[in-house]
Amino acid sequence: LTSPDILTPQGEIRDNIVTIEWKNSIDSLNHNITYSVFYFKEGNNDTLFLLIANTSSTSITWNTTNISPGIYYIVVVAICDHGLVVTAISSPIEVIKEIATEPTSSFITETSQTVTTTNQEESSITKITSLNSDTFVSGGWQLLVASLAMSIAIFIRKKQK
Repeated sequence: LTSPDILTPQGEIRDNIVTIEWKNSIDSLNHNITYSVFYFKEGNNDTLFLLIANTSSTSITWNTTNISPGIYYIVVVAICDHGLVVTAISSPIEVIKEIATEPTSSFITETSQTVTTTNQEESSITKITSLNSDTFVSGGWQLLVASLAMSIAIFIRKKQK
């Protein structure tokens, strides 16, 4: 009985629906062969998760929607109807989940607030009321610091008048 070497997937998985394909095992005595397909996560080698059992197909579809990111291995077990068993294990496959983010037009949501100083003068300053999730990504923190510095400068300038 020849090995059901795994053809796909290889490397990285970014899609939620993945096709697993393997070579057809050959039995020199022409016995019927069925396959069972499992996967396991690296570091948890003693727990196999069954994807399909006793299929005669050499490909299946794997829905990875509920699979957490990490390194996985696929195991294909070929069994002939006389009990011979051959196993193939894939090379490491990295499941990557892309985090969708909605584009935003601004890093900072601002509102104006009137502040009364000790001299009873009114000064308008900008108060940051909320920050969206992109604030600290791609230099967003620099925009935050610049906005705070500008607000402080405006407040001090108005106070000095």
